[in-house]
Amino acid sequence: MAKELLHYVWVKMWGGLVIVLTLGHLVHAEDDIRIIYFSNMPEVSETDERPGLARVAAYINQARDKNDNSFVIHGGDSLSPAVLSSLDRGAHMIDILNIVEPDVFAIAKREFAYGEDMLIQRAVEALFPFVSSNTVDLRTNRPFNTVSPGELFTVNGISIGIVALTSPAVLTDYGVKRTSVLDPFKSAVEQSKRLREQGADLIIVTADFDVRGFNEMFSSGTFDLVIETSFDKTVSHKVGDAFYVRSIADGRQILDMTVSIDQEDERYVISDVRTVIPDLKQYEPDEDVLSAIDLHLAPLEELLNMPIGTVASELTTDRAMLRSEENAFANLLADSLRLKVGADVALINGGSIRGDRDYSVGYKLTRRDMQAELPFRNTIALLEVTGQQIWDAVEHGIPCRQDYDGCFPQVSNLEIRYSLSKGKAVSVSLNGEPIDKSKLYKLATTDYLSGGGDGYEMLASAKKLEISEGGQLTREVLSQYVIDKGSINSVIENRIVLEP
Repeated sequence: MAKELLHYVWVKMWGGLVIVLTLGHLVHAEDDIRIIYFSNMPEVSETDERPGLARVAAYINQARDKNDNSFVIHGGDSLSPAVLSSLDRGAHMIDILNIVEPDVFAIAKREFAYGEDMLIQRAVEALFPFVSSNTVDLRTNRPFNTVSPGELFTVNGISIGIVALTSPAVLTDYGVKRTSVLDPFKSAVEQSKRLREQGADLIIVTADFDVRGFNEMFSSGTFDLVIETSFDKTVSHKVGDAFYVRSIADGRQILDMTVSIDQEDERYVISDVRTVIPDLKQYEPDEDVLSAIDLHLAPLEELLNMPIGTVASELTTDRAMLRSEENAFANLLADSLRLKVGADVALINGGSIRGDRDYSVGYKLTRRDMQAELPFRNTIALLEVTGQQIWDAVEHGIPCRQDYDGCFPQVSNLEIRYSLSKGKAVSVSLNGEPIDKSKLYKLATTDYLSGGGDGYEMLASAKKLEISEGGQLTREVLSQYVIDKGSINSVIENRIVLEP
């Protein structure tokens, strides 16, 4: 027998106080539930490849008009990196999402890009709940203020608990200092139990990392649907006791899921999940969202569109290439940092470059391109390191290529030979001479890596040297380097040679 409940219930935890907000009308749980899921859309404007949030909003609005049983989950990874977020720490995104009105926002690791205080501020500004079930504030050992460990909603008479798991990689990728990441599976079980006690019929878990190794998550009977964002292909099937859906997190698509629900022994179970990837180009952009985007972009247009140099040889910032092999654009950036501070060598992480596009010969680079390629507010840093620390950094970074992790190194004034079969560096040279592991060198890098970000802990202990350009953003350094040269002819120079 179907339950008769209010169409929508939002239970919000503020300290020890529970606020219950009810909206809507009485319905019966006889139809499917429609879940619209999107994530990893930090760039708000439309491009040839990305639909933009105005079209996403149009699709969501039409879905809600046609189906009262629609529920919208934002999977996070959108407060950074982007041209605008580099300037306002993601405030514009909340302004726009407040128009789109997702039902819940699952915090992913990129939401921590500008630190915990900015995450808290964005959650305050949002008209929808921010959820992270496995991160806590080290100062209180409790969830961050205004961030919920789990949320309870009622859709079509069925009470749904939302558990959101944030990748443990947030600690190394973004160098957060006040955040503790708890065991994902244990946290998910704990929050699921709490939500079940509050009346949840079904538990949906979101995760911004690969959860396929968590066998208990699918065999425990604790969870009903697990949605994972991934750069792998979209899939949907049942694993153990739970349905598993993987959504591509490349900012180019959203996922529309029809979730069939049955009753067995007085409890609800998911019997099927059918997925559709809609063609968002078929939907006219939402005017309210377009206006909000224009409002944020208009003051920057003239500055961002200013040409700064011409591409003289083809360049690419393809994500996979930057994270697995030497890259000409990365060479350009590393060279600019090294020359700016007069360092012996430079090392950056491939993941700091985010444009994921190609530049043809003759293309006029603009400040907008620089912002898009280097959206994080990384600043230039100068370290005094030993040859051994350089060697250790190389051996830490190159294995990152296996999973296309952002910690893959890109370098200037270094020649590296690395054996893939042996899993170690064969040689590391400077100006054709092997580096002396006991000698001191000046290394140009970013403040992120100098603090041990992306697992470069060997750099965190190095002596920080003062520079007059301290605090200058890396994109500003690169922009001026391009302006000074006028024409950019950066190529592959065998700085990193990967041997069998």
